[in-house]
Amino acid sequence: MNTSLTQRFIVCALDGDGNFATKEAKACSVACALYELASDGFVKVARDDDKVRCEAQLPVSQRDLLPLYDYVEQHRVVDADKLLEHMLGEEFSPFMASLCDPLREAGLLVTDKSETTFVPSPDARKEIVDHIVRALDGDEPMKRDDAALLAFIDGAGLADDVFGREERRNVKELLKDQKWDSFKFATTPEGKDTFVSAWNDVEKVYAPIVREYVAEH
Repeated sequence: MNTSLTQRFIVCALDGDGNFATKEAKACSVACALYELASDGFVKVARDDDKVRCEAQLPVSQRDLLPLYDYVEQHRVVDADKLLEHMLGEEFSPFMASLCDPLREAGLLVTDKSETTFVPSPDARKEIVDHIVRALDGDEPMKRDDAALLAFIDGAGLADDVFGREERRNVKELLKDQKWDSFKFATTPEGKDTFVSAWNDVEKVYAPIVREYVAEH
């Protein structure tokens, strides 16, 4: 199954009971979806005032993000903080179902269809984490979504839960000093530029929206 960035984040963010470990993790699920829509050109998030607007019609292939896209389309222009508040409130169950039902059908979630909670398969999470580690180690090309996923995992406070001991030490070293050149993915300009561009985009635009929401709720 080809999983979206937001679906991969959710597999990493949900625990064995189907809960988000932190408020930041839950808020990041919506912020990640917003980032994905903006990165793919379907919405635009204005950097000066955090206004969100539709830019292009959402294709059927990305219908897992339809609840969020529909809300923006219906309002034409919406504040990012209001968008998070709505999607994390009355719209959160449809939002999660849209993302998680395909994952459950593909076996990446282990709960029955009759259940409203979503529990990730350990193998599914391991595959996602292993891919991030391989990209950081330069064993696979560093893609924009890999960097964004790591940024959202870190922003949600999930690094300790997601990565193993050795991986945690390497990731913490990377994120603490942000000395990108010391890591293997940065041995090519393309790898470094891709990582830094996506990381900065998440940190400058989406992380502040999450922090503001969490502070107010």
